[in-house]
Amino acid sequence: MQGMRLGANAIDLFRLLSVFFNRWYRSVDKPLLLSFFTISIISLTLISSAGPVIESRVMLPKDYFLLRHLTYLCIALGIVVVYSMMNERLIIGTSFLLLFTCIVLLVYIAFWGVGVKGSKRWFFFLGLSVQPSEFAKTVFSIVNAWVLCRVRGKLRYVVSTAIYIVLVSLLLLQPDLSMFIMFSLIWGSQLFVYGISYISILAIMAFFLVGLLLCLFLFPYTKERVMTFFDPANHDHFQIWNSIRSFKTGKILGIGPGEGVVKLLLPDCHTDFIFSVAAEEFGAMLCMLILFILGYIATRAWFFAYSESDLFKLLSASGLFFQFSSQFMINVGVALNLLPTTGVALPFLSYGGSSLVSTSIMLGMLMAFYRMRSLERRIKLDA
Repeated sequence: MQGMRLGANAIDLFRLLSVFFNRWYRSVDKPLLLSFFTISIISLTLISSAGPVIESRVMLPKDYFLLRHLTYLCIALGIVVVYSMMNERLIIGTSFLLLFTCIVLLVYIAFWGVGVKGSKRWFFFLGLSVQPSEFAKTVFSIVNAWVLCRVRGKLRYVVSTAIYIVLVSLLLLQPDLSMFIMFSLIWGSQLFVYGISYISILAIMAFFLVGLLLCLFLFPYTKERVMTFFDPANHDHFQIWNSIRSFKTGKILGIGPGEGVVKLLLPDCHTDFIFSVAAEEFGAMLCMLILFILGYIATRAWFFAYSESDLFKLLSASGLFFQFSSQFMINVGVALNLLPTTGVALPFLSYGGSSLVSTSIMLGMLMAFYRMRSLERRIKLDA
């Protein structure tokens, strides 16, 4: 009797999940979902090639990075599904909660965090390392959009600026110049889209430039990276030289999976320079496919923002667009020696749970906005 009840409960649960999945699949933005699955397969292929080099270097078990990356991808898929089903109120509520949590963690890291490679960016908990700034940059787009739309009068600018200054101040204490640049791009772009005056835009640009100059004087490693970019002959440009070499070696079709040499020389081949691994082993063809998929996701965000009449969704989508597009363009720019080394991860491809999960939140939010708009159009047609 007990077995029959368990069997009936299992059948009911299966039916419930089937109904949920069917509803979700009918309403979800399928091109974005296909992009996620395609880029995930590519990322697994690249991590399976670059991971063993790092594993042997730091004495880790076989397939350590591949298995962890696969776990992160499963978590990321769950997050994409959950966020894509959220309504506007839930997205705003979770964004405020996440941003508050990230600020608390950033304060803790700034004063009591453990330094890794000269910076304090990670919160260590139960054997896991979490980078709060990765999550903060995604939800900041939503919170800042809400502030600009819902807070009345000039107070909206005060609140928006205060949140931005708190975040970038905590980032500079780490220090993390790349995140400072990304938060500034998100904040400045949303204010520009909102429609602030040209004088205010010039003031923001001046503040941004002053911040960059201060970083050059205050943080020696930042100055060294910039000097290496502009004067490579007199500075250590080992990583960039090898990255460029990978593109020359790979040519059109690459030298074959697992056959790359550059990954043996680059200390961060599985994170910051994963694009270089793709170039050497799979050639320009895979690099173009990666850029096409990432560019497509960014373009979907841009076209949604461009065609959206609701101000909150417009600002949110524009913030997510600038966050995502700037992140992958900075990473690729560094790999091609078009920008100084920054340490920005390539979305969905670089190894790292924080980057992958935060980017999945961004994708889930974008899919939720598309779902809400399609539902609104159906309601109008039915009416």
